[in-house]
Amino acid sequence: MCIFPPSHVLMRFWSVASQKHFLIGIPTPVQKLFAELERDSLDCAAERIAVDLAGYDPRKTWCDPSLFAEIVGVDFGGGSMYLHFLNTGVDKGPLDPIDGLSILSTLPSGTLVVAEAAHIATPQTERSLSQPFTGEQLISLYSAIEDSGSVLRVFPHQHSRKAREWAAVNAPSGFVERDKSNDANDAKALAYYVAKCNGISLRKPSDSFDVADSRRYGSLVRRISNVALAAIKVDRHTGTKFPLLSQFGTRLVNSLDRSCGFVSDKVAVSIVALVACERDAQLFRFLYKGRVPGFHFWKDNVMKFTAFHHKAGIARANLCRDRFRPYLAEFAAARDVRVKDGARYMRHADLPVNAHNIRQQAWAQVRRDVRAAYRLSVEMSADFPGIEVLSDIEEINP
Repeated sequence: MCIFPPSHVLMRFWSVASQKHFLIGIPTPVQKLFAELERDSLDCAAERIAVDLAGYDPRKTWCDPSLFAEIVGVDFGGGSMYLHFLNTGVDKGPLDPIDGLSILSTLPSGTLVVAEAAHIATPQTERSLSQPFTGEQLISLYSAIEDSGSVLRVFPHQHSRKAREWAAVNAPSGFVERDKSNDANDAKALAYYVAKCNGISLRKPSDSFDVADSRRYGSLVRRISNVALAAIKVDRHTGTKFPLLSQFGTRLVNSLDRSCGFVSDKVAVSIVALVACERDAQLFRFLYKGRVPGFHFWKDNVMKFTAFHHKAGIARANLCRDRFRPYLAEFAAARDVRVKDGARYMRHADLPVNAHNIRQQAWAQVRRDVRAAYRLSVEMSADFPGIEVLSDIEEINP
């Protein structure tokens, strides 16, 4: 059994060892551990030690806009590219996309570039309407921006309207129009929202557009869970459909700390349906290459618990669409903050100033609750027979 030192000892070891190893170009043991974490190659137990003891997740892609000399919002439309340089107030566009690529590839060091995922993180196909670039052009752009000392971050296009409405309310009068008028307006809104609100976690661009095993694994697990969760929903959660899975969810809720207020019965069964499946009166635990995935791998690839995946199966819908807003209302009311106008939930742009902080706090608590629920469900399923999703998928179809 491996014994890990306390966090302060671990961090001190990393600090001293890093100085020594840096001089000769050799990664320290702890740096190697985090390299494995970045590659999603740690199982649930090892990932928990790496993240919890060190106190942060090195894959976090959040940007501090104040650290950049310039912020550039990018949008596309009508076959043209539009750029807005926020700090200097310069607009460029309409541009031919190839000319736009040339500009983005030669930006000064210290520039943050923000563009929607639909345009800058999705390669062109024969039927593309919103994707102006091929996969090769995008990979080349990513490399050029990085080599120039600038940073590219991808914005979830499902939240573009939210960013535009917020910018229209909070920016100087007339700077951004609330209704979508043109793509130049959206480029301004994107840059302003990221600079002034930064309320949505951005994403690093991919280094490949191949379908990774992690993505295939998540897709197959969600396909299986969708069958079970749809049947349970039609059955109105009475427990007669997929009874073992329903009971597993109930046990999870009853075993969680009471502070995990986000995890209702419906949320719990949604989580366990992405951990195990029921067939022939038995529960099987999903395995990825022989191991139970760590929480961050599971969150990103299976649950798709990010702002970039609004259509990622019933489990995600149960958490993010059906549960979060009522939970936010409860969370805010307990702190004397209003997020509803009567019976109607207020739009993001119309929330009071203090409600934005409350909303971020609520999301942080949701992530903690879901993480605790996932890890506990993994512990509770330790005796279940495991099954390799990528190789044995036909055996576990419900």
